[in-house]
Amino acid sequence: MKRNAALRRVLQRAGEDLGLSEQDLAQSVGEAPSFFDSRQRTSPVARRTYQRIGLMLRLHDSLSSLVGHDVKHMRGWMGALNRPTGGIPAKQLSDPEKLGKLVRYLERRVLQRVGKDLGLSKRALAQSVGEAPSFFDSRQRTSPIARRTYQRIGLMLRLHDSLSSLVGHDVKHMRGWMGALNRPTGGIPAKQLSDPEKLGKLVRYLEAFNF
Repeated sequence: MKRNAALRRVLQRAGEDLGLSEQDLAQSVGEAPSFFDSRQRTSPVARRTYQRIGLMLRLHDSLSSLVGHDVKHMRGWMGALNRPTGGIPAKQLSDPEKLGKLVRYLERRVLQRVGKDLGLSKRALAQSVGEAPSFFDSRQRTSPIARRTYQRIGLMLRLHDSLSSLVGHDVKHMRGWMGALNRPTGGIPAKQLSDPEKLGKLVRYLEAFNF
């Protein structure tokens, strides 16, 4: 019961950051505005609603990451025409298919930013998640992403965040580390990314330093 109330609060905070009304936020997860009523805060949440809440939180986190957690920019993006997804994001949320496209578009953008910080070419970045360079083509910006690719995207984001934390968010140092021999992992990190096992080792090695 407490979990359901906490989930609603997290979703409401995300909606506030995105500049959404309570009605629009409820519609984005397939519910009526009464979903947020105090009397329903601890009531069960349907599975399909959980899934759409997950998409909304991923959309929020990706967009927040891309604009440096600037709420004003987040709201501006939500209300402006986005050609790759064919509409105004805030008006697309109530359609599960369009919401999914928005999330995939933003998550690809986040991955590209990660690749830039790490000094990776488009080809190297695509290979790190088990895809061809066409993965980033404009025609595929909103196309479905395979589960295995999502898993490797997750590893790449963890690698980026751990390395960024260790070097004080200094991009020059991040790129230097990626291109230098790393004896504990037995190679040059940038050249190990295409191997899922080695990518996992890199992530575990970096995360060990952040504890």
